[in-house]
Amino acid sequence: MILSFRGAIATFAILILVSIAQLAYLSFYPHSYSSQLNREQYQQDIQYFIDAIKQHSAFAVLNPQNLQQLETASQQLAGSANKRHSAAQLEQQLQLIASRLNDPAASVYLPISTQSSLQELPLTLRFDGQHWHGFTTNTLSISEELPYLTHIDGIPMGRWVKASQAYLADPLKLSPQAQASGLTQIVRLRQDIGLAAKDNVTVTFSNGEVSKQVTLPLTVSTAGDATDLASTLIKNTPPNQALVRLDDQIDETTIARLSLLLAARTKQNKISATMPLALDIRAIKQAQPALMNWLQTHFAAQQGRTIGVLRYKRYPTSRADHIAKDYMPLKQLSFFEQTQLTDKGFENHLNQNLALSDYLVRQHNSAQVVIQPKASTKPKLTLLVDSSCEQECEWLALASQQWPEVELIGEKTRGSLSPRYQTTLPNSGIRLQFSQGVIYDPNGQLISGIGLAPAMQINQLAFENHRVTELIAAQKLIRSLAPLKGTVANANAEKR
Repeated sequence: MILSFRGAIATFAILILVSIAQLAYLSFYPHSYSSQLNREQYQQDIQYFIDAIKQHSAFAVLNPQNLQQLETASQQLAGSANKRHSAAQLEQQLQLIASRLNDPAASVYLPISTQSSLQELPLTLRFDGQHWHGFTTNTLSISEELPYLTHIDGIPMGRWVKASQAYLADPLKLSPQAQASGLTQIVRLRQDIGLAAKDNVTVTFSNGEVSKQVTLPLTVSTAGDATDLASTLIKNTPPNQALVRLDDQIDETTIARLSLLLAARTKQNKISATMPLALDIRAIKQAQPALMNWLQTHFAAQQGRTIGVLRYKRYPTSRADHIAKDYMPLKQLSFFEQTQLTDKGFENHLNQNLALSDYLVRQHNSAQVVIQPKASTKPKLTLLVDSSCEQECEWLALASQQWPEVELIGEKTRGSLSPRYQTTLPNSGIRLQFSQGVIYDPNGQLISGIGLAPAMQINQLAFENHRVTELIAAQKLIRSLAPLKGTVANANAEKR
């Protein structure tokens, strides 16, 4: 049957009205998620989880064997479905499975409305390199005489740490910061260890000789409580001429303050050499062009240097201007810059991988950067990082690898600085997030999933000390005084 012109217009108008009605319905009656899933909904969400990772995850391309293990575990989980399952139980199982990707950005979490009823450990945990410490706030220990947290519910801390590592990607398993975050999820850890659920927890503190048990009620996690250590320290750290803790909102006033502090310390040659200006950049997640330009202006050896190289996961509707809008193709670089990267192995025609894009480059914005003339006294800078350093924080750390006067202090960074893919499972509303690309440094070394190692390590507890710069200076002094292997000092010691 052939429609007349009037019939075609009428059909088109009906389709438009139906679409408007559907949009109106979704606006006034948004899709609601279920906290309890039937077998079909449970299996649908698991299949959606698998499909999203296969289509969008760059780490699934890097490690096909990990993807195969993930698929097998997911299919086994779907095959064991009962008539009813809770969304919380599914979230826990999917987080365990997602850790097999070994993607530091991979996370599986329930919506905020569901998280509001989750119970957590009522302590803030910190590791000093040997012992765990428990604080009721970020600065108040339960007992100053008994500083070490040795047991939870009568189980040694080592067992709890092992249980928390099951939910972490391999690069994060040894990170005290990641472990501390996982240890707060005591409800699921009790299930894994085989302990009964209850509304309180018994913790044991010790000084190595005397022990004391304290019973505390579990706290309820809410969206307002989801503040990380770095953000809390920014509020609590007093003004300091040597340490500045930066947040995710850096304006011209902050840049001006940094310039004044740097100039003041540069004039004091001896102090600047032993205790340079320190910036805690761990809370920075969003792009900060003003800060990047300030660092490039004062510390870069030359202009126009590449910071990192990206390859993202291709899929049918992928577009570089959406996924990698801050990157440029190799062909847009100068001949000299292209040659430098080609010598490091960044050649698209030699690295044909249909699953990954061509190489894309992120560079400094040279138009906004004016390199300072060389001075007799070069300013020095310390950047404080740990495994919570990701996204833009990690880009700043990566850029600093090219600046001789800038040093990373703390713990290894997260290895998560590529664009991320985010989606929501259709029935449970569980949020899924993982890396959509992988990043290499300009020398061809993979950074994603590996991170950046600091020049000097300091433990997690030292980050909270307002005098952390003095601790760093003391460690530098010890390091400078330590005799090198094979020196006269060592030889004399061996003779004794």
